[in-house]
Amino acid sequence: MYKAKTGIKKERIGPVGQKILLILLAGASLSLTRRPDHYFRILKSAAKEWRKINQRTLKKEDGTAFGELLRLIFLNIKTKRERHWFQK
Repeated sequence: MYKAKTGIKKERIGPVGQKILLILLAGASLSLTRRPDHYFRILKSAAKEWRKINQRTLKKEDGTAFGELLRLIFLNIKTKRERHWFQK
């Protein structure tokens, strides 16, 4: 099947923007519900999603300072191993 291009460019939202949206959506859904069990379910799922955002941010290695540091450490260890191997 042919899928027509709509010309809409998706913009990625950073972790801070995702957390702001999460807080807004959780607040809106908390204000619309009246049942206490739904309150706790919403809070539990919001906390779970918050942790997921944090984990994705930590695992993302491209372009971040932490990722660059890990890459430099890995390259440094790799070159030391290669030098040690070639000296034998």
